[in-house]
This record gives sequence, C-alpha cells and structure tokens, in this order.
Amino acid sequence: MVDELTQEFRALPVVAPQPCSARPGGVPCDACTGEKLQAVKSCLVCLVSFCEAHIKPHYEGAAFRRHRLVDPVRSLEERLCTKHHSLLELYCSTDQTCICVLCLESEHRHHNTVPIQRAWAKKKKNLQTMQTEIEKEIQEKRKELAELKQAGKSRKNSVEKEMEENERIFTELIHSVERSWTQLVEEITEKQRAAGNQTEKLTEELEVQIAGLEERSSRMKQFSESEDHIHFLQNFQSLCPPPKATALPRVTVNTDINVGAVRKTVSELKYCLIEIFDRELVKLSQTELENIQRYAVDLTLDMDTANDGLILSEDGKRVIWDPALKMSDLENSMVAIIDVFHKYSGKEGDKHKLKKSELKDLINNELASFLGQIKDQATMDSLMESLDTDADSECDFQEFMTFIAMVVPI
Repeated sequence: MVDELTQEFRALPVVAPQPCSARPGGVPCDACTGEKLQAVKSCLVCLVSFCEAHIKPHYEGAAFRRHRLVDPVRSLEERLCTKHHSLLELYCSTDQTCICVLCLESEHRHHNTVPIQRAWAKKKKNLQTMQTEIEKEIQEKRKELAELKQAGKSRKNSVEKEMEENERIFTELIHSVERSWTQLVEEITEKQRAAGNQTEKLTEELEVQIAGLEERSSRMKQFSESEDHIHFLQNFQSLCPPPKATALPRVTVNTDINVGAVRKTVSELKYCLIEIFDRELVKLSQTELENIQRYAVDLTLDMDTANDGLILSEDGKRVIWDPALKMSDLENSMVAIIDVFHKYSGKEGDKHKLKKSELKDLINNELASFLGQIKDQATMDSLMESLDTDADSECDFQEFMTFIAMVVPI
C-alpha cells in the first residue's frame, strides 16, 4: 500500500520547488526521486514523509483529508502496532503503553484507554508541572549553593585574617621572649665577668701573702736548726714579734640576680600560656559546634519506608536499631558470635584480631562446656599454630570461624 501511494505521488505533476536539500540529521522526503529535499510533514496513514511540493495533494485532495499530518519524524514504522500492523491511536493507562484499535478488542479489552492526543496532552501537562517543580528546586539549590559558596568564601577570608593576626601576635611574643632571653643572658654574663675579675684579684693577693708567709716560715726553720747560740740570739729579734698579718679577704660571688626566681617565673608563664591556649581552643570548638547546629534540619522519619530492623519513636524524630527484631535464629547466632569475638579482641592490640592470651580467655570463659579449661601453655601454643594460617601470631575472624566449625559438635 505504501509503495502504491508513493508511486502515485511520484506521478503527480509537481512545480519545481526552490532547492532545499535535506539537512544532516533532518528528515528527507520519501517521494523525491532525485535529490532528497527536506520533509515538511509526515503522514501517519501513509507512513511517508513529504517535502513542500509532494505534501500538496494531502491539502488539496479529498481522499487525503482524513490523513493525519505531523511534523516530520523518522522511523514511521515504529508508530505501527507490532502485533496487528495497525496505526497506534490509543494509549492504555493500565499498562502504560500505546496500542491500536485491534488491541482494544483483545488483551486490552477491559483496560482504561484514551486517545493518543488526550494522553499526550495529559502527560505533557504533567511533564511541564514536573519540569516547573524541578526548575524551582534547581533555583533553590543554586541559591543554597551560592549562599554556601559565599559563606565558605567569607569563612576563608575570616580564617586567613585571623591566621595573619595570630601569626603577628605570636611573632611579637616570640621576639619579645627572645629579647628578654638575650637581656637575661647578657646580664648574667656581665655579672659572671665581674665576679671573675674579683676572683682573679683576690687570688693574686692571696698568692702574695702565702709566698711571704712561706719565706718567713723557711727562715724560722733555719734559725731553729742553728747551734750557734750567739748568732741565734742576735737575729731572733728580727723574727719576733712577727709582722701583723693582713686580714684574709672573704671570697664571695654575687650576681645580684636570682636566676632561680627568673626560671620559676618563666616556667609559670609557660604553663599559663598553655592553659590559655587550651581554654581558647575549647571555646573555638564550642563555637564551631554552635555554627553546625545553626544548619540543623528538623526531620520526621517515615515508618512506612523504614527498614524492618529500625524502631522509630512516636514523633518520628528518633531511630534505633534492634538487631534481634525480625531476625532468624541463625542470624541471631551469627550476631552473638561476632559480639563474643569483639568482646575479647583488641584488649592487647588489633581490635579485629585475637592474641593468644585473648583466645585463651575466650575459650575458658565462653567454650568451657565444649573444650574445658585450657591451662597447659603447650596446648594453647599448638592450637594457635594450627589456626594461624597467615603466620601473624594472631587469630582473625575468619580463622576464628574455622575454629568454631572444628569444635561445634554435629
């Protein structure tokens, strides 16, 4: 039928149109024999697309007035029912599919059907409503995004400014401490230099006095050993009475600076600064928490869409997980095994593995009815060696499950 109509159209006299070849991706005229011109309409009855010249019979001929013309489309065969090869004219709302008139008399007999145009208008209206809602949501999200970016930018600027100010204050504090330290070192060094000069002077005086006393002592020794009575008596007067000794100076070193007090003050200042910093960091954390709470959203959870293992409060604001709710005996047993494993793992190291001592405690406390108490260290060493397949001296959960399978009686 389509071929016959196409031949009839080709036989009609046509006024030569202005050349308008089909554009790439466009719909060509099926009636053109030479260069394919751009189609302007497609006939849903003929299942043929026509250019401006070949579409005229559809406008002028009475036989074509009932034909339905639409904007040019490709694959007109897709508009035919694959089962009855008739034009798709109805829409089945029950099955959400397009059907032909013959389908209405068979499998879609008692379904809710409407004409294609009415279904299209309704769906298009729904689509426009959805599109409007989406556009509105997009605008809201863009507004939120802009506000978030602006808040992030402001926060970044604020943080950078705060960092610069803190860096300046800390730099000044460090320089001030360095200056104080330099002054303290210089003053202590100067006092030490003065004390050293004093010590050297006193040392020289003491050495002179000691030399004079040693010389007098040597002379006295010579006279005491002399047997010449007259010479001894004639010169004894020169030795007695002895010259009055100069009072020996008392050597003292006083820096006039209580270094211990300075050290104590600096130490107290250090702990005071640490305390102040810790207190301010706590305030900063509290401020951050308050900022986060500002963006809190009031949510009401829907029980109808919640997982079976969740328990919601009456107001729908709180939710808890009940592992035992609607769980099979096997599932409850698996949960119990996992809980027992983690009860003993991680006490001495990796929380996902059992050390030898942890495995021993687990066996003695949880499996005593099956295995009894393990007291022999050699038995424990042999058991761990047989379970430790990866040779890491620990028992992971997979190795533990192998152990459970070994000891469970069947």
